Amino acid sequence: MEIEVTGGNEITLTGNIKSLKDYQDIKQAVSDMVAAGTDRILIRTPESFSITSSVIGFLMKVIFQDKVKITLYVRDPRLYSILEDLQLIETFNVIRTN
Repeated sequence: MEIEVTGGNEITLTGNIKSLKDYQDIKQAVSDMVAAGTDRILIRTPESFSITSSVIGFLMKVIFQDKVKITLYVRDPRLYSILEDLQLIETFNVIRTN
């Protein structure tokens, strides 16, 4: 997975989210944004068909503890389906993209 941070509050995750390193990279990028005072983060996942439980847990912490709104743009229907099954569509403000 490759991570690109743009505009101070936007992250694009290219590739599949699957490893501990992916989690650590996402955590670092999001934590840096939270520390900088952002109250809204946009995360784009143009390729990933999965997401690890550690990333889900961390993003939930950011939403509920740090009070940061996250919007997750998802292209792959499998990832959308996983988030739907976990009832996280509203929590992560998931938006389907083409």
